[in-house]
Amino acid sequence: MPASASMRFCFRCTHKKTLTVPSGASPLFLQQYFGGPTTYSDQRGHPRLRMRHAAFKVNPEAKEHWLAHMKVALESLHLSPMDHDELWDYLERAALSMVNTFEP
Repeated sequence: MPASASMRFCFRCTHKKTLTVPSGASPLFLQQYFGGPTTYSDQRGHPRLRMRHAAFKVNPEAKEHWLAHMKVALESLHLSPMDHDELWDYLERAALSMVNTFEP
């Protein structure tokens, strides 16, 4: 899954130090999550999504901001309705699970 321009923008907002999608990990993770090759785990180990994001303050506002950018990225892919809904469902659940503070 190539990263769209809006996906890259979203990751630039999240990963300000590199201003890029960090080593292509997100597309590899999503490919593996949805049944593709295990390249992500082979290269980086177990996903440990919450652990990998624990150093970042993720409050409900940040979650909604991330989801808004991911929605734009998702719409740019022009997936079938079934694939769109399945990916969006995952993104919403993943974003909710990343919330680690309610402080502004």
